[in-house]
Amino acid sequence: MNISFDTPYAGLLVGLSLLFSVIITYWFYIRDKKLIDMKRIVRNILMIFRFVSIFIILILILSPIINSISTYIEKPIIIIANDNSESIKINSDSTLLKKLPSSIDSIVNQLSENYDVKTLSFSNKVEDTLKYSYDGKITSFSNLFKEIESRYSNQNIGALIITSDGIYNEG
Repeated sequence: MNISFDTPYAGLLVGLSLLFSVIITYWFYIRDKKLIDMKRIVRNILMIFRFVSIFIILILILSPIINSISTYIEKPIIIIANDNSESIKINSDSTLLKKLPSSIDSIVNQLSENYDVKTLSFSNKVEDTLKYSYDGKITSFSNLFKEIESRYSNQNIGALIITSDGIYNEG
C-alpha cells in the first residue's frame, strides 16, 4: 500500500504556513503580559497547542489530498466451457468422446499452475461443473456468453476455451 500526501499548491506554501504559525504563536505569547507571568512549562504547552492549531488550520485551507494506492496481483482467469448437448454424441467419433474428458482435465491441470481456471458446461443452461453426459437438448452460445459476462465482468479474463461441435440451434 502506498500513501501519499499531495496539495494542489507548491510545497513552498506549506513552508510558509509553518513559518506563519511560528510567528503568530510567538507574537501572541510575547505581547500579552498575563502570559509572560505564567509558569514557563504551562506557557510552553499552550504555545505548542496554539502553533499546532494554527498550522493545521492553514494546511487544511490548502486543500490537501491523501492518495492511497493498493496493488493486487491477480492471476488471469481462463474459462473452459464444454458443450453438453446431444449433437456432440450424435455427430462425433466415439474415440474422441472417450478422450475428451481426459484431455480437458489435462489442460485444466496444466493451466491451473499459472492461471485461475473456471470450468463450465453449457447446453440450454450453464452449469459450474464440467459434465460429459451430452444430454442437453439445445446448444445456446448466447446463454453461455451472457452467463460469462454476468459472472466475470470487471475481472481479469485471460482466455475463453470452448469445446463444441459448432452446431448451435439457439442464440
